[in-house]
Amino acid sequence: MKKILLLIFICISVITLAQDFKNNQKTTSEKLDKFQIVAGLTYDFITIDYKDLGVSMFQTTPSFASFRIGTNYVLFSSEDWISLSANALPGFSVSFTRTPTFLFQAPVYLLGRIGTGSTRFNNSKVGIGVGVGGNFTYLSLPYSNQTFSDKISQSYVAPSAMAELTLKLRQTFTIRFSMNLLPSNGYDSATSVSPNRIQLKNYSLGLIYTY
Repeated sequence: MKKILLLIFICISVITLAQDFKNNQKTTSEKLDKFQIVAGLTYDFITIDYKDLGVSMFQTTPSFASFRIGTNYVLFSSEDWISLSANALPGFSVSFTRTPTFLFQAPVYLLGRIGTGSTRFNNSKVGIGVGVGGNFTYLSLPYSNQTFSDKISQSYVAPSAMAELTLKLRQTFTIRFSMNLLPSNGYDSATSVSPNRIQLKNYSLGLIYTY
């Protein structure tokens, strides 16, 4: 009788462990299904307004080319048609117009999508999305004129918003426009004892691929 009870106990334990393992595999698979890698190129520019002088030290708006790679994680979806996700797409940039310059941005959005791109299982051809969140920026930008040279060195966080159009051809790709909603205050010199006050505002247009 004891042997029979021991055998029943062992069988129940094995079945329970097997079921737990299966459920864990399913949970892991579901989490991976919600996780996507995104990467692409963006064209970024930052407007710099001088609050005190009324004129800018820059003849052109500083512009940058960025390579970006990040993630998208689906928090909620309905029939793989509508989704709400957390989207992060940091990137490093080099200047088109001035060297050496450096720009790092790390935007994070709460992103709502309809259609293509809402989840990895959506098979429609077109989708749209809008998102709100924040954007961290670090900018190192040397500049000079006939009499002196200096450098803007600023880091700031600003509220940001974005809108995107997603198309599914052979590969799913997204055209995205984003901008900081409010200008950020800073100074135009990393060394001067009396730097000029400036306001900086970020804009970005990019082509993003989903893998």
